[in-house]
Amino acid sequence: MNRKGGDAILIDGYMFNCHSYNIDEQSDHWRCANRPCKVSATTKDGLAKLNGKEHMDEGLTDVDIMLMRKLEELRTQVIYTDTAIPKLYAKCIAELTAEGVDPEYLAVFFPEYLAVLRSNNVVEYNKRLTGKPAPDLSKIVKAKNQVLEENIVRLRNKLINLEEFLNVSRLLINFKSV
Repeated sequence: MNRKGGDAILIDGYMFNCHSYNIDEQSDHWRCANRPCKVSATTKDGLAKLNGKEHMDEGLTDVDIMLMRKLEELRTQVIYTDTAIPKLYAKCIAELTAEGVDPEYLAVFFPEYLAVLRSNNVVEYNKRLTGKPAPDLSKIVKAKNQVLEENIVRLRNKLINLEEFLNVSRLLINFKSV
């Protein structure tokens, strides 16, 4: 999963975003995530083929790769567990911080909570649980999401620290309306 919640893969230390799917060949077409790099790849049956061009950018750092793996783990948990998505997201942030990832780096490069909510994973999660697409959000859930979005902005602008962000997130996750 990339920062906007879309599909992404890692090939030779470079991240590629999904560009298109070829129905006839049953293959995916991927582009290097660092634009304007012209490298692309095609995947089919678990194998990848690069287009042979040279990358115009540096490969991902170990921290970037850790973030990608954590995002894939988050995606899997969203789809296959019954744990609430905000709880999974907060746990993911806490684990990355505990593993030594700089909170400021996380604030810039880890996908926003709302990007995770808007991704296809949530639709798949709801279909699995209820057999139908996600219902419209209630006013309370919309208000919670608004507070989370505002706090993400505050975290990015260094107006609050990660601990304050996580505390607010925990409160919102556990808040029940009467």
